[in-house]
Amino acid sequence: MAKLIEALKRHYYLHSDRYFMRVIRVLYLLVGDIGYLMTFLVPKNQHLWVFGAWDGANYSDNSKYLFEHVCKNHPELRAVWLTKDKATCDFVRGRGFEAHPIRSVRGVLLRIRSSAIVLSGGLLDVNAFAISVLPARAKVVQLWHGTPLKKLLFDDPNLSSTITVLFPNFRVLPFRKRTISDELYIAASQEVKNKFTTAFRLPADRVAVTGYPRTDSLFGLSTGRPPLLDKLADLKNKRFVIGLYTPTHRLLGKQSIQFLLDDLERIEPRLAELRVVLLVKLHFWHLDELPRVNAQFDHVLFVHDEEIYHDIYPILPETDFLITDYSSIYFDYLLLNKPIIFAPFDIARYTEIDHQLYYNYKDVTPGPKARNWHEVAECIEDILTKDDLYEDERRRVSRMFNAYDDGCSSKRVYDAIVTTLL
Repeated sequence: MAKLIEALKRHYYLHSDRYFMRVIRVLYLLVGDIGYLMTFLVPKNQHLWVFGAWDGANYSDNSKYLFEHVCKNHPELRAVWLTKDKATCDFVRGRGFEAHPIRSVRGVLLRIRSSAIVLSGGLLDVNAFAISVLPARAKVVQLWHGTPLKKLLFDDPNLSSTITVLFPNFRVLPFRKRTISDELYIAASQEVKNKFTTAFRLPADRVAVTGYPRTDSLFGLSTGRPPLLDKLADLKNKRFVIGLYTPTHRLLGKQSIQFLLDDLERIEPRLAELRVVLLVKLHFWHLDELPRVNAQFDHVLFVHDEEIYHDIYPILPETDFLITDYSSIYFDYLLLNKPIIFAPFDIARYTEIDHQLYYNYKDVTPGPKARNWHEVAECIEDILTKDDLYEDERRRVSRMFNAYDDGCSSKRVYDAIVTTLL
């Protein structure tokens, strides 16, 4: 049923001018209204919070770190992780926490009975179906998944023409409505808060500046030891330098990123000379491309989710430098004040077709810019052999986008939820 509804939604987006699809939209909203009415029949548990991330696919991101903080520090609350992946469910349970399948009867009832729903993306983080039904009287906490370099939602001209499809402004039943007072958004700094208020059309008091829970891992917060850390420890004992390449998605995963990876083999000899091992972590929406790029070289290693338990953040402190293009991960990496190489190989096409940016790229990217892998190799050599010319600039940009660098963001988010919503 979920797949059928999702297919109808996609068909509507492509053919929204057709009368038939307008009827489908009305039916879609009607089903959501009926589901909303049914949630009134289920009593709320004020001590139950449910969590999820990345459409229920894995255990990661800001939701994960807040979830573990609540589990460890607030036994008066029942914190539950919802996922559509059995292996993820087993993994979370293996860490001693409660987890249930999203599509199970228990998972659905827990979501409906919860007093707080914590997300890192959208309702599909905890929702079994494509119909976006929020339970009546539930409070939604939107942690989001990064500081925006790319324009979001209402701020993005590429999305504004379809925004009413993504966020319908009416319901079939007029008494059903969600108010913004039911929601809390989390931001890493005042600058980020300003962007969220316009992108999501939020009043300022609905966005709390707390820092992101996932950055707590950069300050020693333990969330388990993924297998890749042992491999990195061995490489460091052999005096290898560890780099990490994290290209962002292209068109929400609809455009291949193979063109970014084709020339990696060419820099393998130079990496060997410099005693550098480069980890390559693809975006969640491009993991299906791993089989095509699965060739492992001696000095270029593609990272699989199983090696990091679906979470790259415990790996970041063990790396010596980062390479990225437009990924928000670099804003968090600034907290480590380690070198960053920016590789916007396709910036003209990207900003025209994919996403516009909030800022002049050069103004908020404190590091050398490379136009191809040959120049990336030169930048790596400079990092290893020359003075760090960007340290002060990294601090400046970090102060702009990171209000906190103390590893206590999960606690601040929890406090904000309690004082603002509950």
